[in-house]
Amino acid sequence: LEFRRVLFRSYPNPVSRQLLVQFNLFEPQSTLLQVTNTLNQVVLSRQIKGVNGFNLTSLDVSHLPKGSYLLSISTKLGSKSNIFVKS
Repeated sequence: LEFRRVLFRSYPNPVSRQLLVQFNLFEPQSTLLQVTNTLNQVVLSRQIKGVNGFNLTSLDVSHLPKGSYLLSISTKLGSKSNIFVKS
């Protein structure tokens, strides 16, 4: 299975406190969520056990300064990223 078929989104955007991360996997696997700032520094990292099918988790971003961030999701099949704004 190809990673490009993994559905991944985060909301709300912009966010002030809790960023919800939703993704689908085709098999259970370890999943790494990382948030990096504009200097490419990892400011938040969480390893979770993804399940087959729908996954939903939240990240507390209330401590982050206002600005733009890159959220990345990585599994053994690859990685995807999207940008969110902390307000």
